[in-house]
Amino acid sequence: MVTEVILSLGLSMTLFLTDEWYRKDKSMREIEQKQLETELNLLKNQINPHFLFNSLNSIYVMLGKNLNNGKKMLLQFSDILSHQLYETNKKSIELKSEFDNLENYIGIEKVRHEDLVTVDYSFPHHHDDLVISPMLLLPIVENAFKHGQTSKGYQINIQATIAYGNTLSFKVENSVSNEAKKGYKNSNGIGLTNVKRRLELIYPNRHLFNIERDDSRFIVHLKIQLNENEVYNSR
Repeated sequence: MVTEVILSLGLSMTLFLTDEWYRKDKSMREIEQKQLETELNLLKNQINPHFLFNSLNSIYVMLGKNLNNGKKMLLQFSDILSHQLYETNKKSIELKSEFDNLENYIGIEKVRHEDLVTVDYSFPHHHDDLVISPMLLLPIVENAFKHGQTSKGYQINIQATIAYGNTLSFKVENSVSNEAKKGYKNSNGIGLTNVKRRLELIYPNRHLFNIERDDSRFIVHLKIQLNENEVYNSR
């Protein structure tokens, strides 16, 4: 009788401890998930204030010089703001939407830098079944415009392709100004560090992120295996 009571108590204690362990483990996993979501939201919502102010100034000047071009810039700027304010609240968006946002950004930057910059780019727009985490590609393009600038002119080449049905290859190459060479050697920049961290969190073991540099060029090459279905469900 005593033995049965001891065994019963031991079993009850084991079940209690096991239940407590599962509760604590579940709680820790929920906390870690919340921390990751918070970090991702902070990374996604880092809007470049310099771009906003510079764009508004450029639009103001353009409206005085060429009303039609100024209106076009204003519409592009409005679409960019809409994308950053609303699409970033989603965990994934259509790849086409991300490319549309890049085209608007490039359009404004080309007008801002006028004849100093030559931009060649190519985006596929026929993969409506693919999705991507929002605002993942823009920092790479921003980096090219920021660090390629020179008073003697500079070039940017942006190419995106889809292989094997769901693998995005995104390559951005820009010429490097003398002013930017030192910065490139010492740092990859906040924007690229941001991208690298988001890739680690969202696409672990499903991406390649390489940076090449020499005295005249800076190249960022990104490959991501995108799901044909959503990586995360959009809200």
